[in-house]
Amino acid sequence: MSSEPKTDIRFYHLTRQPLQQALPSLVEKIHGIGHRLVVRLPDKAAVKAMNEALWTHNPKSFIPHGGPQDPAPERQPVYLTDENVNPGGAKVLLQAEGTDWDAPQDFEIFCLMFSGHREDIVQAARAKWKLWKDAGYTLSYYQQNERGGWDLKQRQDPENSA
Repeated sequence: MSSEPKTDIRFYHLTRQPLQQALPSLVEKIHGIGHRLVVRLPDKAAVKAMNEALWTHNPKSFIPHGGPQDPAPERQPVYLTDENVNPGGAKVLLQAEGTDWDAPQDFEIFCLMFSGHREDIVQAARAKWKLWKDAGYTLSYYQQNERGGWDLKQRQDPENSA
């Protein structure tokens, strides 16, 4: 196995809430532990909707964020986009279904959020899991619980595999 570190890939399976409700909490958690992140969404309408969701998500907290219209996008700790860009050098990428699921090597953590209500999306996620497992990535699978939080259901770490 290569000594070169690989991207840690995390699958987030939406089963209780839609993306617009679930993603802000995950963004808040990732940002809260000090990570800069890019949130890649399928189109400009989804970026606009997520921008609004982040403003209204939790009245007791503020998630600083920006997007393509921001005059200084490189300064945003949370960058919303529908393009393959990383203007602030973030180490975390959070992608929603409907985007290209490629494991970019310039991120340390690559999170994929997908709906459990569409069999084609679930099958695509399973195919990516197998592909990336065979390539030697560390993989984690989280499933949404009744409270809207995340339960770790499976972890595949090639460094600790027999």
